[in-house]
Amino acid sequence: SSDLVFVTAPAAVTLHFSEKVLLESSHVDLVELGQGVTLHLPLAGSDGGQTVTASLPMLVKGAYVVRFTVVDPADLHRTVGSLAFGVGVAPPLSASSGQLDASWWSVGLTALGFAAEVLLVGAAALLAAAGASRRHREALLRLVGRSAMWLAAAWVASFVVEGGAIGWGRAAWFRLLVASDPGRRALLGVLLAGATVWLIQIVKPAAAQRVDRVLGAMAALWVLVGAYGGHSAIGGNQFVGLLGRVVHLGAISAWIGAIAVAWWCNRGEDAPSELWRSVGGFAGGALAAAGVSGFFLSGRTVTTVTALLRTQYGVVVVVKVACLGVASLLGWSAARRIGRGQRPRVAVELAVGAEIGRAHV
Repeated sequence: SSDLVFVTAPAAVTLHFSEKVLLESSHVDLVELGQGVTLHLPLAGSDGGQTVTASLPMLVKGAYVVRFTVVDPADLHRTVGSLAFGVGVAPPLSASSGQLDASWWSVGLTALGFAAEVLLVGAAALLAAAGASRRHREALLRLVGRSAMWLAAAWVASFVVEGGAIGWGRAAWFRLLVASDPGRRALLGVLLAGATVWLIQIVKPAAAQRVDRVLGAMAALWVLVGAYGGHSAIGGNQFVGLLGRVVHLGAISAWIGAIAVAWWCNRGEDAPSELWRSVGGFAGGALAAAGVSGFFLSGRTVTTVTALLRTQYGVVVVVKVACLGVASLLGWSAARRIGRGQRPRVAVELAVGAEIGRAHV
């Protein structure tokens, strides 16, 4: 507003946010209009990190603008805005705050990571289903290992890109690594990739079935790390939100991934291989779990019909529901073809699955 006029200069500016702020990588600057001088203000956090207090120097009569850029530890996205005030004079209008859009690099790396996660979970699910021949098992093991490395690389690159967007000099890199969700995800991703590749390369000659089950458990751990985040608390209890996200992302990954992997391994063959019969065993259940968990998560955010039809998130929910209905019909058709000994047509189903997954990118 334009009515923030003080007779006596304030000693501090207090900013309140709806979620926690990563203080070490946020900054608040003071600009005295007409002087061309910018001061970086010392910051203090309170209220669990949701309140930021910037201490002001001794101010003389004049108009001032406080410009802030705060960082969300859940995804390293930045919220910017300004607050204008005057000491003895009328200030200009303040600018409303808003979140900066993610770069194309960030969106691309997120998409790459999601694709790698889908393939990893799909291949691990087919291994755990114990329906793979020796030839297919070796291909699935290679795919799990390569997908794990690609997923870890995507998480690390995404963390570096988001940190660089904050500012190479401003970003407190060690604090970002240990206190932000992308940083912890990158760190855990490297450790998980090493453990996954080690398990495949060193332990696989013995106890094959047991190794496959361990890989299935590790795939679930990958999903947990990918789903964990501060935004899980939106709409209620964080643990409940995290559980819903794990089930939803895991089910989507198992459904799309298993179909994509089975199609890749079965390409060029006229009849469906045993992998397709394994897919038929759990793809329907995974699709149902994705739908139920998706409705649950949507209900935590979209609580009215008006919000469902008039907000961007609500429109996304409607589109996903329609896609799930189409996917169910396509899955039923594919199962009938497999039952008749014919190769299923999955191109459209994969496209629908990619549209559903796009909402998470």
